[in-house]
Amino acid sequence: MTISGMNSNGISNLFSGLNGSSSNSGMFGLNFSDYGLIRSGSYYKLMKSYYAKDATNAQKTKDTFNNKYNTSTSKESNSVLTKIKSGTDELNESAKALYSSNAKAFKKVTKTDESGKITTDYDRDVIYKAVDSFVDDYNSVIKSAGKSDADGIARTAASMVNMTNQNADSLKSLGISIDKDNYTLSIDKDTFMKADVSKIKSLFNGTGSYAYNVATKSSMLNYQAEREAGKANTYGNTGKYASNYTSGSVFNGYF
Repeated sequence: MTISGMNSNGISNLFSGLNGSSSNSGMFGLNFSDYGLIRSGSYYKLMKSYYAKDATNAQKTKDTFNNKYNTSTSKESNSVLTKIKSGTDELNESAKALYSSNAKAFKKVTKTDESGKITTDYDRDVIYKAVDSFVDDYNSVIKSAGKSDADGIARTAASMVNMTNQNADSLKSLGISIDKDNYTLSIDKDTFMKADVSKIKSLFNGTGSYAYNVATKSSMLNYQAEREAGKANTYGNTGKYASNYTSGSVFNGYF
């Protein structure tokens, strides 16, 4: 029997040397016979043969995982990916218009009433338009993501929906409701215009706000769409996305 260049006699000698109780011990208690086996490479050959099977199995496991989750091509529709990409771009902008520290929607303005009294307050019409735009863009992304078959897109979209559900009560107090069937939002203007501005600002303005977290999820969806686009082999040798995308210019602007 031979194992990686070692015959049966070599293996027998190796184990007898390792297990023996020779008094020929050197510095630090190391047996000189063992030391000789290590220097000759016999010990290395035996260990390499012993662990070769485990290494092969580990590689097979890794290959199986890669084949399952990192396929070289995507069956995703080009039009769906394009809508998700453009939709998340718009949602990121409308969310930023709310959560940004210098968001115009939450800048106080000075007004003079009919009696000549000067007051400084938030412009509710401006806030409403900004939130209404956010709601429209949010719904567009949810609808587009719902048409996707890609696992990464589905998981991220579901995470966005769950986060919205966690804020359902706060949203409802502002006149924003969640459709339980398609997970989209709707806003009642009358209720919103009467809501406490401080509550609106708390939910939509600042880092860590609901709007900010939606933008984070939206960016993740954007990444997933680009990842699927790469799988679809639409990235050309010119460094641009191929023209078979219905709105290829949306992607090209980022490169």
